[in-house]
Order: sequence, then C-alpha cells, then structure tokens
Amino acid sequence: MANYKRTEYRQVITGMMMLGYSIRETAYLLKIARQTVKRYRDMERPATDKCRCGKPAQHNGWCAWRYQRSKPRQEFMRKWHDAD
Repeated sequence: MANYKRTEYRQVITGMMMLGYSIRETAYLLKIARQTVKRYRDMERPATDKCRCGKPAQHNGWCAWRYQRSKPRQEFMRKWHDAD
C-alpha cells in the first residue's frame, strides 16, 4: 500500500498545478518529493489539462507563461543576447 499525504496536500498540489506551477516548483515550495507531486497530479488532473500558453500541461521547453515567471530564464536570455 502506498503512503499518502494528508488531504490538504492533495488540494494544495491540485491548486498549484491549476495555477501553472511546474512539478519542480510545487515540490520545492511544499518541500516534498517530485514523485509525490506527480502521483497526486495523476490522481487529480485529466490528461487534457493545458498550460496557460495553450500547450499540453506537461510540455517541454520555454513558453511565454514559464518565461514570465522565471527570473533565471530572463537573466539567461538577457546575457545571451548581450553576448552577440
């Protein structure tokens, strides 16, 4: 039998995923394992959920939504453009 967190975690994880937080961000902020976040996500969310950019929720790469929320990505792009 699997070990499950309290019901509050399920609600918080689901809410964070609906707001567009990534698995890593959610795990870091709640101080739980990424696998735990994935397990709860798979229990709660249908596979048809979308990222705020309109792509599937588990898409790879930088979309406008992820770029806006990530200071390190913005800094990387700033340095990359300045190098040219």
